[in-house]
Order: sequence, then C-alpha cells, then structure tokens
Amino acid sequence: MLELSIDTSTRYASVCLSEKGQAIWEINWHSSQNHTIELTPAIASLFQKADVAPKQLNSIFLALGPGGFSALRVGMSVAKGMAEALNIPILGIGTLEIEAMPFSSSGLPIVSVVEMGKSDIAWGVYEGSKKGLTCLRGEEVSAPEKVIATAPKGSLICGEGAKRLLPFACSSNGKNSTIFHSEGQTRHASCLAQLGYIRFSDFPIDNTIPMEPLYLKTPNITPPKPKGRRV
Repeated sequence: MLELSIDTSTRYASVCLSEKGQAIWEINWHSSQNHTIELTPAIASLFQKADVAPKQLNSIFLALGPGGFSALRVGMSVAKGMAEALNIPILGIGTLEIEAMPFSSSGLPIVSVVEMGKSDIAWGVYEGSKKGLTCLRGEEVSAPEKVIATAPKGSLICGEGAKRLLPFACSSNGKNSTIFHSEGQTRHASCLAQLGYIRFSDFPIDNTIPMEPLYLKTPNITPPKPKGRRV
C-alpha cells in the first residue's frame, strides 16, 4: 500500500511517499516563490527518486491547516485533482496534529502551535496514544500570552510558532513548560504519513464528503481599490 502525503500549510512545505505509513522518500523545502509553482515539480521529483508511478498510489493524505490561505488551497487542489484522476481516497489531517506527532511518546501534554499573522497563534493540545494522538483541546487562535497562560502545566510546546512564545516563557505558567523551537522546518510530511495511515486503517474514507481547508481565522485579503473615473 503506497501513500502520498502533501503539506503546504505554510512557507515550509513537504511531500512524502510512504508504504503503510513508513516513509520511503521525503522532500522538504521553504517556498521562496509560491506553492503553485513548486508543489507539482516536487511531487514529480518524489516519484522519480522513489522510482514509483502515480498509478501505484493507494491513497493521499493532506494537511488541512491551519495555515496560509493560498498555501492550503494549492495543496488541496492538487490532492483532490490527483485523487479524482487516480480514483483513490483522500484523507485530511490537521496541521497542528502533524506538528505534535514527533513528540507523541513524550508522556507530556503537547501544545502544538503555528503562527497566524503578526499577532496571533493557532494552537491545540494533544497527548500521545496508541492511535497516534488524542486531542485534549481543539484548535483555536489566541494571542501568545494567552497560549502560555492557558496551556496545561508541564506542557511540551512545539511547532512552527513556538519561537513566538519564548518572551512569555518566564511567566508563572511558562516556567512549567518546555518550549521546543527551531529556526527551520518543524513539520514533515513523514509524520503526516504516519497519522494518515493510522486513521486510514481505522476508518473508511468517503470521498463524497466535501473537504475544506481549516483556516480558523478569516483570510486577510485586501479588497481591490476602486478604479478612478476616466475623464
């Protein structure tokens, strides 16, 4: 059983080819232009490196967000198009879960965070389980100081937005948490592959159910300026 995992939630993107959830080949990159230009060549390169043809795929796993408005829609459009063309199921997994997956064996509450613009953080709380992860608190958007104040004591805080929480780590609640932060990529499609395969094995996938990106926050799109009157 071969799976393709696609994550274009943020500027840090990742695709992975896996067999029963175990990565065969993975490509990660920082999007310097936009995902529209870069995603399809990355997937083609993935198939070439792994010496696999698209028709050999059995399913597609997709990061649903939260994340960038355009970035998420690019990943979803490509994933849906491939799933329809190949007549295979597609399964969506939340981006915060993907961030939390590497720490699922920590034994601690995992606070997974992703930046949402200049002032807000998308976050959720998880714990490791035999099924990969169990959600303790659903996804929401808050200011960084609220995340620290609300996070369970003794939490492990991780994800692409973790660095934003460092200034608040000296608070009474922050001192009881461990913050893992990185200047580079924190999220990998190989973790999406693991989670996707676990869910795929447990629940049947119905492609007739509409799948939409998880934004959590209204996209910040500036309306076009009205054109001036011609004289």
